[in-house]
Amino acid sequence: MSETASDYLAIIQRCEEFLKAGHLAEATRELNALTVAQVPRAQRLPLARLCRRGWLIDKGIDLLAPVVRGEYHKLDPPSPAEVAEYACLLSRNGSVSEALQLLGGIDPTAVQEAILFMAFAHIMRWEYDLAVPLLESYLARLELPYQRLVTSINLAAALINCEKFSQAENLLEKATEEAKKQQAFRLLGNCRELRAQIAIHQGDFTRAHENLSEAEKIFGASPTLEQLLVEKWKAIMSALSTRDPAPLLHFRETALARKNWESVREVDFFFLTINFDQRRFDHLLTGTPYPFYRERAIRWIQAMPSPVYILGDNSTWIFDLSTGRIEARKKLNIGKKIHQLLGVLLKDFYAPVRTGYLFSEIYPGEYFGENARSKISQLIFRARQWIHDNELPIQIAFDDGNYSLSFSAPVGFRIYYNENQITPMSSMVARLKAELISTDSFSAQEACQILNLSRASFTALAQEAIDGRQLLRTGSGRSTRYRII
Repeated sequence: MSETASDYLAIIQRCEEFLKAGHLAEATRELNALTVAQVPRAQRLPLARLCRRGWLIDKGIDLLAPVVRGEYHKLDPPSPAEVAEYACLLSRNGSVSEALQLLGGIDPTAVQEAILFMAFAHIMRWEYDLAVPLLESYLARLELPYQRLVTSINLAAALINCEKFSQAENLLEKATEEAKKQQAFRLLGNCRELRAQIAIHQGDFTRAHENLSEAEKIFGASPTLEQLLVEKWKAIMSALSTRDPAPLLHFRETALARKNWESVREVDFFFLTINFDQRRFDHLLTGTPYPFYRERAIRWIQAMPSPVYILGDNSTWIFDLSTGRIEARKKLNIGKKIHQLLGVLLKDFYAPVRTGYLFSEIYPGEYFGENARSKISQLIFRARQWIHDNELPIQIAFDDGNYSLSFSAPVGFRIYYNENQITPMSSMVARLKAELISTDSFSAQEACQILNLSRASFTALAQEAIDGRQLLRTGSGRSTRYRII
């Protein structure tokens, strides 16, 4: 029996009450029971918002994808609010570039939350310098005291990551008093934890300890994210004040168990400020795909990463991620989808990869539509089959909507620090460099034999490489030669 409009309104009201009361399991149970195809257009936006708040991101996307990109779009264009909510959900599943593109086309006077969603999308990529002006703009538009308090705290957190400690402290001093006035005790705890961060960065460990103690009283010992962040900064404070990294290593195990990947990354960063090790530094920098984070690490630690890093064990065999060559084993088709998939899975050594991010990296320019998850599933299936056929000791793991690589035996991946994305052209140039070390120039026929490409495919890739100033072509006709620049 299908629900009526009043049935959906009742579901929305019940889920709203569940979420306000902190009963997440009850809300997600109701939302998961929805048959998306039967939900009327008018109820899709409020239900999608509830899905976002309940972290049912795929369900929320499925509710709004037909409105923004599919069948409804053709009959009745989406409202700015529907586009903004859809974009926010996309950013949560890793499709950040598409989300920012959609949000950039929304008039903030129509949906002011679009500014906030843009800020959060940039924060997901550690682009705090871009998030700060957006949060400032959003704060200036708000009137309700509670919303202003929440946004002030988010802005202070972004300012801290931009190392603008005085501005952040001024905001937090006011926010602390406002949180007390509103009796918003969890937000008061957030203020204390952030003020402790500032004190730690400024070397004032007494003030940091006072703030963390106050935050700890508010959050208690329950295993919440807030409690974990307090534990993290306690470990960082202890390690920095004693110059002993042991508390960091102890907390790292806790963060791994709780699957808080960014805390694991931060622990490695602060470990290096106390006890520098080039290999650990290379692991952090090569395994972090965010330029803002990399620049901060280089500036604070005052070191440079090695151009090449071996992830794993190099005592058995090495997979060269750039060329797609496995020593003494079969080569991948250069730059093809399985090769690109492995490259994306190895961009971030800390966090597993969300489906949306995989899709946006492997199928650039395509929208995350109704078939996106199916395309990724098919590619994962083909990759697992290729791994099995070649008897490689690696697995593509799937957990809670995220993908990652794991190893069942010693294996090493040769990864290049400055190689941001694997493409057919970049892989072609990398393999030619590896195969033609002693050769000054080469013909198209020689390249086709090395790359196992047709003449037409090589000609197209070579022209792309020439345009990108990676190849030089001399001569003409049968005398045409190529040289790697």
